Amino acid sequence: LEKYANLKLDAHYTGSDAVWASSNESVATVHGGIILALDIGSTEISVTVGEETAKCTVTVKATANYPALVLSQTEVEVLKTKTKTVVAELKVSGSEILSKDFVSYEYKSEDTTIASVSQEGVITGVGIGKTNVIVSAKYANKTITEKIAVDVKENVEILFKKSSEICYSRRN
Repeated sequence: LEKYANLKLDAHYTGSDAVWASSNESVATVHGGIILALDIGSTEISVTVGEETAKCTVTVKATANYPALVLSQTEVEVLKTKTKTVVAELKVSGSEILSKDFVSYEYKSEDTTIASVSQEGVITGVGIGKTNVIVSAKYANKTITEKIAVDVKENVEILFKKSSEICYSRRN
């Protein structure tokens, strides 16, 4: 298994719940049968159901494939008081992470007087101007960070009156 990769193991059983474990959590961890390779080395992965235990050895090797944080948008224009959502997804070798338990995301606005952001990636225009939202993903003892450029524009209404015609423009 290459470092940063994840792999699903299948255990076929009836009755009790399966309990998964790794003998060396610094090399690889396991949750619900999904292994996450953390560092170079070997570990024993076991699954116990009732009185029965099955084991396998997992060897983690070096890799040239590193996790990448992919954003649905890297530049966002949002009107004051309105929202836009940016989705972050961590990938390794172009593939999704099999278990969301292995990844945690954090969104942070560099200037909350211009834009705020929720931990679900919802950006809200607060004041007119430009700022950045920093998205961080923690995975396999690494933190990967990307930046979203945010431009908050005024939510404007313009009313023109020309003789008997009325022209109306609204931006929101």
